[in-house]
Parts: sequence; structure tokens; C-alpha cells
Amino acid sequence: MRGLRAKQLRKLLVKPDARLLVLIHNEFGEKTKNMEYRQVYKAIKKLYKRGLIKFKKGNLCNTNLPETLPEKSATG
Repeated sequence: MRGLRAKQLRKLLVKPDARLLVLIHNEFGEKTKNMEYRQVYKAIKKLYKRGLIKFKKGNLCNTNLPETLPEKSATG
């Protein structure tokens, strides 16, 4: 992986977007409960390599991210 893309992926983790975290959870399931920073970074790299995360002119531009977040029910 090129250094530029690796830096861009790391910048995504500074303030992770909720949609990005939902995408990781959808792909990796229950494993995400115990993930640390390094494991989340590796997961984002895998998603990038699969084509689920894309950049356009240095900015995150992806149609595969969920449009809306799942709603929480009132009962929990």
C-alpha cells in the first residue's frame, strides 16, 4: 500500500465517522467489540483493498458506506 493511502486511512481514524464504524461492524461482526486501534486500522485497510472505501482527490468518497445509521429502539 502506498504511503499516501496509508496516511489517508489513518486520518480517518483520528475522528472516525459513525458510518465507517457501522461498515466495519457489518463486515467483521462481533469481533469489533474487542478491537483496538491497530486492529481497526487493519480492518479499514482490508475494506479499502476490497474496494469498499474509496478516495477521490484526497477526500473520502464512497457510495458503499451506509446512508443512515441504524436507529436505536426505545427499549434498548
